[in-house]
Amino acid sequence: MARSTLSRILIGVAALLLLEGCALSSPHLLGVSRQAHAAYQSGKIALALKDYRILAEAHANDPYIWTRIGNLEAIQDQPKKAVTAYRRAIRINPQDGEAWYNMGMVKLREAWAMFIEAYNAIPVGNPAHAHIQTMIQALGRLPALHMTMPHPLSKPDAAHNVMSKDGLRRSGS
Repeated sequence: MARSTLSRILIGVAALLLLEGCALSSPHLLGVSRQAHAAYQSGKIALALKDYRILAEAHANDPYIWTRIGNLEAIQDQPKKAVTAYRRAIRINPQDGEAWYNMGMVKLREAWAMFIEAYNAIPVGNPAHAHIQTMIQALGRLPALHMTMPHPLSKPDAAHNVMSKDGLRRSGS
């Protein structure tokens, strides 16, 4: 019976410690959230990413946080990490339009970069060269890509400029 009482006391103490930890972490997380948002707004990408990752650990089922992480990864030219974060946001909320749009933009820019790379690698006489040039020009007419990237045929190294924060949709910006 003494053992049962001791177990109950230990469980009660553990519960109190957990509740106290929650109380302490809530103001902390609120501060991290404010810091993350401020860093995001001011373009401090590494700091914002660090803070949003802290928030993601505490709130793993918040699609907004995962979309922000995706945006930050995209801005840092980390398309695979960006897509992974966007997919996480979409798994949580399949109707998250911002995550869908931004993931599409990342994929579209990857495709454009691949066509530019191919255009520069394939000799002009190769029949595929003209088709690739047509694709690059067609993609260049898309407003979201056109406003964030120089025309790829006028600047051969444009593939290095594929990721730009200007083309991503951001809620609450």
